Amino acid sequence: MHTEYSNMAFEVSIETVNKWEKKPHKHSFFELVYIKEGKGKQCINYNIFDYEKNNIFLLPPLDCHSFKVEEPTTFVFLKFSEKLFEQNNAYEINTQNWFEKIAYILRNYNKATGNIIKNQEDNSKIVQLIDLIIAENLKRDQYSTAIIQSMVVGILNLLTRHIEQEVYNIAKPNDSKFGALLKYIQKHLFDNEKLKIPVLAERFNISPTYFSEYFKQNYGATLQKYILESRFKVVETRLLYSDHTIKEIAFEVGFTDSSHLSNIFKRHYKMSIGEFRKKGEYQLLKTSNTTGKCAI
Repeated sequence: MHTEYSNMAFEVSIETVNKWEKKPHKHSFFELVYIKEGKGKQCINYNIFDYEKNNIFLLPPLDCHSFKVEEPTTFVFLKFSEKLFEQNNAYEINTQNWFEKIAYILRNYNKATGNIIKNQEDNSKIVQLIDLIIAENLKRDQYSTAIIQSMVVGILNLLTRHIEQEVYNIAKPNDSKFGALLKYIQKHLFDNEKLKIPVLAERFNISPTYFSEYFKQNYGATLQKYILESRFKVVETRLLYSDHTIKEIAFEVGFTDSSHLSNIFKRHYKMSIGEFRKKGEYQLLKTSNTTGKCAI
């Protein structure tokens, strides 16, 4: 599988095509795809989705994707990496906040694959931001980087709001408390103190002795497994996408140290972190029902 690389912090391109010529491929950056005009199908991680005008797709690093154009299509591609948020600027974008936000999107986006924004109002806001980013990218003066950063953050906030609702919706329809609980856990995923059962039980007015059973009844797995797999989704991305050390990753996602992360990782994945990096593909972040090859 070909992987497309880019050293740029940010790049925008617009392509109008009658036929998609590129083979299925992956990339080393985040890509937001906006369908300005046209109709067809997109393959993301071996799953097929219809696309049409005004659809928006988020492609995290290492997602396999390709298109089948059924009507002439104008694609707008916004490619960006964490480097965009590491550049000095007058507004001092918080890089930790960037990491937490994109990590939330990554570990939950497979609940909202395909056209990611189904709310018309939020869709219109993102389209407006994309148009402003295109205009600012063409202007390119001393303020452009900071302005583009702020608009990308705006898009990420809108994506997070939508995905947060998807997380809420996986709870039982008659138990809104459980949906709120999942949202709280995801929001504080890297804070061990806030994820202790006594703290959660008190916050959501559930008996501490009943909490574990309540969670398993609603989710189908234990709280510990849910937290661990949510964290490992972030670890996967950091291992495959970034050049961060194991020590840095362990600190970011709430493990005691690099040895703690390495030992738990090996027990869970049945391979070492080095073997996982060498294999070079997501495990928990894969979408379900994959066929093994793109059908389009």
